[in-house]
Amino acid sequence: AFKILYRASPNFVERSRLRLDQTIQQIVPNARDYPVASAMLLGLRKKMDPELYKAYSATGAVHILAVSGLHVGILAHIFTVLFSFLPFKSRYHKLIQLISVLIIIWGYTILTGATPSIMRSALMFSLMMIAAPLRRDTAPMNILAGTAFVLLLINPLDLFNIGFQLSFGAMAGIFLLYDPIRKLFNPTHNITQALWSITSVALGAQLMIYPIVGYHFHQFAFYFWLTSFISTPFSYLIILGGMIAIPIQWLGISILYFLKYPLILGVSWMNNIIAWIYTLPLGKVTGWWPTVVQCIILVTLSFAIAHCLIKKTWQSCRAPILCLILFMLTLLFNDWIYIHRTELVASFARGHAKVFVKDGPFIIILQGDSTLVSSNYIERYNIKPEHIFRLDSLNLKYRTDHLLISRKQIDSKSDTYRVVLHRADSFTTVPDQNVLLMTKWWKPESIIVPWAPKQVFSSSDPGLEGYAKLFPASKIVTTKNSYFQVKL
Repeated sequence: AFKILYRASPNFVERSRLRLDQTIQQIVPNARDYPVASAMLLGLRKKMDPELYKAYSATGAVHILAVSGLHVGILAHIFTVLFSFLPFKSRYHKLIQLISVLIIIWGYTILTGATPSIMRSALMFSLMMIAAPLRRDTAPMNILAGTAFVLLLINPLDLFNIGFQLSFGAMAGIFLLYDPIRKLFNPTHNITQALWSITSVALGAQLMIYPIVGYHFHQFAFYFWLTSFISTPFSYLIILGGMIAIPIQWLGISILYFLKYPLILGVSWMNNIIAWIYTLPLGKVTGWWPTVVQCIILVTLSFAIAHCLIKKTWQSCRAPILCLILFMLTLLFNDWIYIHRTELVASFARGHAKVFVKDGPFIIILQGDSTLVSSNYIERYNIKPEHIFRLDSLNLKYRTDHLLISRKQIDSKSDTYRVVLHRADSFTTVPDQNVLLMTKWWKPESIIVPWAPKQVFSSSDPGLEGYAKLFPASKIVTTKNSYFQVKL
């Protein structure tokens, strides 16, 4: 339990952000479109339509909902083009233009919350823009590495931030793979050249981040190349439309109301197209659970492909082939482990205890029903519905050569687990027994303790001090997310 002692008033940046958000809501009143406009322009995470968010996630377009390098690049490009129309071309005036663009970029970064992705983008664009007039080397990978070093120096834990991983991974993919992929095909028409350039950018970014997406979200965006044609032009339209529409709405210039339509229609059309792509065959590819080792191999494969495309020799193809062989071997090895794995899974969430044992391809439920078994768990281990059993009054025990399971106790070759499911449960402990407490309202006085249990597992955390006094010689094991997974 906690108590708020003091609530600070919003600062100037927060107040400005909220006022702009209210203005966007007035311009885009549609409940489906407004959260997307607010996310793209201000980086505010509003409650989106769940089905629409799934469509963005499954089609690989979810990155445009978070302010990142795409948005900062568009903003910098728009103002650079606008300043280029000024009649002043002296070195002094170019310096003023550079400083003005940098102020705009960093002002926008602060306004949108200064998340790792936008901080990375702002710092990178700043270094590139400063290096250009100084005629310094602007090697993109050097600048990317320097930016990562500075941000991790400020906050090392950003390394485990999904946004940080995706942002830097995508930029590394673009810097390494864009040019080699673009040179694979040389269209003659200007339109096809532009389309192929956009596709090359999307392919480069996706080849570096798809292992990260698979690890965190367990899906693969099959139509990322198609959504790339949508995200870039519509992002330009929405950001430029927002720059025009917000001042018009804020100043109340009704005669220029028609200038708000690029923002309104841009968000609406983009949502409709993304939702349509989601309905296509293979619009949602899920069920991919890569391990950390597999992700490292796949990222190494992307680097090897970049090297192969640059060198274009048979010798350079050895590394990608080796990575593919290693990846296939890890798949076979993990499948064998998953099939033969035996583990105890227990949790207490939303007032319900869930206890089941995975024994190879089977699941034996001690408490709860089959609907309480996570669909992600069933998908990950490829459990068939007919292999899920529940112990009840008809099936009191499950017995194999290495397991004996009842509704109150689990005996394996190495350990014994006693399950406490109800408030009034009482039992007598035996040496080397593990106790699994699955109720918040259990009475410690209801247990007889001739010997201290080997370990006490609790996913409900009713009070560690009471456990420590009751079981002074036992190891107390708890978890913050009310979830246990113990290998048997």
